[in-house]
Amino acid sequence: MLLNMGVKYVKTIQEMPIELMEKVMGKNGIALWKKAQGIDNSLVQPYHERKSISSSLSFERDTINVQSLKSILMAMTEKLAFYLP
Repeated sequence: MLLNMGVKYVKTIQEMPIELMEKVMGKNGIALWKKAQGIDNSLVQPYHERKSISSSLSFERDTINVQSLKSILMAMTEKLAFYLP
């Protein structure tokens, strides 16, 4: 809907009157306008330790190419290791 209004950038919403946003989008328009202004009263979620990390991959076909599987497993392991504390 915003693209239909010619909105491509947050700056455009910042410059719009809040009444126009409400007229076009109702309560959601007001909330969107406020966020564009940097107004957000939602609670801040404190940092918490990640309980788990994972990586997955689906193949189009079954494979027994051990070399390819080792390479993929190594890449997935490196990706997971990057996220370890």
